[in-house]
Parts: sequence; C-alpha cells; structure tokens
Amino acid sequence: MVVDFCFVETTHMNRAERFTKKDKCKDSTPEKVRTCPQGEADIQERARMMKCDSYPECHGEELVYHCVRFITDLVEVCAPNLRIVCDHKSGGCCAVFEEGLGRVIVDPNSHCQDCPWHYHSNETSKYSACVQAPQTPTSSTEHRVTVRETNISNEFAKSTVSLPENITDFTR
Repeated sequence: MVVDFCFVETTHMNRAERFTKKDKCKDSTPEKVRTCPQGEADIQERARMMKCDSYPECHGEELVYHCVRFITDLVEVCAPNLRIVCDHKSGGCCAVFEEGLGRVIVDPNSHCQDCPWHYHSNETSKYSACVQAPQTPTSSTEHRVTVRETNISNEFAKSTVSLPENITDFTR
C-alpha cells in the first residue's frame, strides 16, 4: 500500500493556513485593478460584473467576489470565501490572493488598525489599509506557494511509525 501525502508549503513560515494539492482552485480569475471599490453599492456592482456565481465551485465552495492585494498589485478575483483570523493580540490583518492556491488567504504579516481580528475574506475591500496598492511586495506576499507530493510506501511507514502493540495491520 502507498500512502500519498500532499503538502503545500509557503516559503514564509508564519502563514497559519495549510492547504493540500487538492485544495487548489483552478478556476479563480484574478484581474489587476487600480483601486478596489469603496462602499457596499460599488462592491455589489463590481461583484455583478465579475459574475463569480457563473464559475464552477472549488471543491464544494462557491466562488465569491474579492478585491485584495497580490504582490505589488490589487486584483479582483472570484475565489472561495475564507474566514480571516488574525492574532488578536496584535490587532487586525489583511487578506491576500495566493496564486499558487488560487485562493485568498490571511496575510499574518500585515497590520491593519481598522480591521477586526476576524472577518470573511470577501469583506477585505471594506478596510482601506488592506486595499491600498502596495509599492513593494510585503514579506508575506512576495513568496509563492510550492506544492509537493510525497509517496510513502507501506514498508517505510511500518519502519518509521510506532504503533501500539495491539495494532498489527494498519493497511486496511
């Protein structure tokens, strides 16, 4: 028996979220923009124009409109909605589009004074500190996600995993 493990690593270790290869959203649609919409009416209008509801779901998650940072740009993208949870001791943080995953994820290195410590990723454009076009990449957005796949054979697993004595066959 072969056990497949897929790891998604970022080159920045502070990212709390872990995604596997199967979590990648292939149908996300980033488009560079100069500014993100301001106000609920503008956000709803841009969302209608992006037609996120016309794209297939990503692993059972519907794609919704986002306007977020991506490296040195702002992008509008249809991606799954993620609960952004920041370190509540240091305040709020922003969301960022991660091209390697095709998802919007938390940027724990961002600091946003007017952001709550938790919110949904599609609400990012409500927080001006998060949607100002960055002039240079931030430490967390300049990195790419690497997806690697590791196969572990049954023999290797048996030789490296300690099991309780009453378990003799874990291949079923």
